[in-house]
Amino acid sequence: MAIQKFRLIVSGEVGAEQRVADTYTPANGEEIYICCFNGQACFTPNSAVYVAWDYGGENEVILFSTKGSAEIHLESEIIGDGTKKIAVVCDNGEPGPVVMSGGLCLCKKI
Repeated sequence: MAIQKFRLIVSGEVGAEQRVADTYTPANGEEIYICCFNGQACFTPNSAVYVAWDYGGENEVILFSTKGSAEIHLESEIIGDGTKKIAVVCDNGEPGPVVMSGGLCLCKKI
């Protein structure tokens, strides 16, 4: 059995009061491991970089978040249902554009 690594990445200018995301939707029963999260936000009260499960869904949950600079190494498992999305999100609640970035390293058995 081999391990496949892949990344979700968002980087660049995020418009005023907007959020930008990169998402992945695991298939039903697919096991995904979150290996590393890093985020670079702009240290403002209304912006953050975060990882969300069920992104855009009725039960969206923020798993990790930073309002500044953060790098977290971990091993956290999620199991897909074919509809819920895992996402790295740059969320700018400021009245003007800001530069932000976020990355999420995921692994799955193949």
